[in-house]
Amino acid sequence: MNLQESIRRILKEKLTARIRRRIPYDEMENEFFESFDSAYNLTKRKKLFLDELIYTTITMMMDGVHWRFVSTLPEDEFWYDDIHKELENHYRDRITQMYNERRGIKESILRENDYSPAGKEVTPNKIVVHKSNPMFRDKILQDGLKVKAGECYKIYVGDGTKCKPAIFATNSTNKRAWFDSTYDDDIWEINTEMIPDVKWYKDRHFESRSKHIVTFQDIPKEAIILKYKGTGSGDVKKWDKNSPNLYESIRRILKEETNKPSENEFKQALKDVMPLIPLISHRILHDENVEHNKENMAKLNKIILQKVKEGNDEILDEMWELAGSKIIKNAINIITFYTK
Repeated sequence: MNLQESIRRILKEKLTARIRRRIPYDEMENEFFESFDSAYNLTKRKKLFLDELIYTTITMMMDGVHWRFVSTLPEDEFWYDDIHKELENHYRDRITQMYNERRGIKESILRENDYSPAGKEVTPNKIVVHKSNPMFRDKILQDGLKVKAGECYKIYVGDGTKCKPAIFATNSTNKRAWFDSTYDDDIWEINTEMIPDVKWYKDRHFESRSKHIVTFQDIPKEAIILKYKGTGSGDVKKWDKNSPNLYESIRRILKEETNKPSENEFKQALKDVMPLIPLISHRILHDENVEHNKENMAKLNKIILQKVKEGNDEILDEMWELAGSKIIKNAINIITFYTK
C-alpha cells in the first residue's frame, strides 16, 4: 500500500467529534506536518526509535492545538491523555509510512559527493522569508546573505558528510509556514524580483506540501530587508506567578486574547442548529422507550435547547455527528467558543 492509499484509509477512520469540531481539518494537517518535521529532526539527533517519534510528534501537535481544548472544555475534565492517545492511534500508520519514506530519501541523497537539500526547481513568490540568529545581523546588513552550511543543516546530515553551502527560506509570508528554530530570530524579507537569476528549489528535508525552499547562490544586500529584530532568546514569557495553577493561567490568557463570537453571531448559530434538536429528541425518546408525542417532544426540545445555550459537550458532539453542512458545523463551533 503506497502513502496516498494509506492516507485515504486513515482519513476514513474519523476522530471523535470532540476533536473534529474544535480543530479545522486544514489546521490539524498543518500542525501534523510541522510537528512530524520537528520530531523527525529530533529523532536523528537523539537516535530515537519509531515509537518515540510517534509519541513526540503527537506531543508537539498537542502543544500547537491544546488551547482549543483548554478554552472550551470544563476545568475539571482530564482530557489531555485521552486526546493524545486518540491522535496517536489516528496518525500512527501515517507517521510510520512517512518515516520509512523519509529514511529512503535520506539514504539516496547521502550517496552524492556533496549533500544537497535541493528538490525540484520552483518559481518563488515575490517575497520569501529567511530567519537567522541576530548575531549575524551586522554581517548580513553589510554583505547580504552568503551561502553556508549552518549548524542545523550539518546536524541533519550527520558527521563526516560534506554539505553543499546553501541559503534556506520559506516561500510564504504566512508566519505559520516559517521554520521555527525555537529562538527569537531576525526575520528577513527577500525580494526575488530583484534577483531573477537566483534559482530556488524545494527543500527536500520537508514534505512536498511545505513552503520551505533553498538556493545555492548568494543574495545581495539590496534585495533584502530586515523586517523584525530578534533578541536571540530561547526563553518564553513566564506564566502569571499569582495564578493558582498553570491551566488557570492558560485559560485566563486565552480568554483575553481569543476573539469571542459576538452575541448576534451566537443567536444566528442557535438558529442554524435548530433543525438538529428534534433529531436528538427523537433519539432520546426512542432510547428511553418514552412515547413519541407532541408534549414530550416539546419538553425535550426545550431542555436540549437550554443545554445547547450552555455549551453542553455531549449535545454539541452529537450535533456535530448529525451536521450535514459546513454552515451548521461552523454554527456549532461558534456556540462552543461563545459559551466557554
